[in-house]
Amino acid sequence: MKEKNTFKELVVECLKNNRRAQAALYEQCFPALMKVCRRYRRQDEDARSLANASYLKILLNLDKYDVEQPFLPWAMTVAVRACIDELRKNRNYNEQILLSDEERPFRDDFKDSISNDVLETISSEEVDLIMNELPDRQKMVFNLFEFEGYKHEEIAEMLEISVRTSKRLLHMARETLRQMLIRRYDLKDVI
Repeated sequence: MKEKNTFKELVVECLKNNRRAQAALYEQCFPALMKVCRRYRRQDEDARSLANASYLKILLNLDKYDVEQPFLPWAMTVAVRACIDELRKNRNYNEQILLSDEERPFRDDFKDSISNDVLETISSEEVDLIMNELPDRQKMVFNLFEFEGYKHEEIAEMLEISVRTSKRLLHMARETLRQMLIRRYDLKDVI
């Protein structure tokens, strides 16, 4: 049985409030939800909580899902939006200091300066550990831009920040990651 058909059948049963189908759907999509949420939350407990909240949103909005479309991309989009909503609700987000345009110059021509050969030798677990050290706002913008493929205008709208702030946070995240890689892997010769 194809996975797509399995999801389709489970969704149809979930819409009928079939608890077993809801549990089966949870088991099948939870690893993908956790993968998304781990990109946005430092602590595993927080990521798990966010993945569970995402699944609840998925269940509550299943009637909006088109069963003819692939399920996991839709579910992962719901998870990304749940992560964004959580960041907005987090009071620390509102208390963080925003840099004005005049306080810090921004280089829009920032180029990746880490060799692809070096990046290929680092495991995904190591990348996750390094990513978890980024400040939340930088991590959010970096993930939305690099992994989810959003444009700065879209990120700015979602996070209720300016486009310039989105660009600056991406630049800061890249620079922070670059510095971490230099320190951890003694990459001075290749960067």
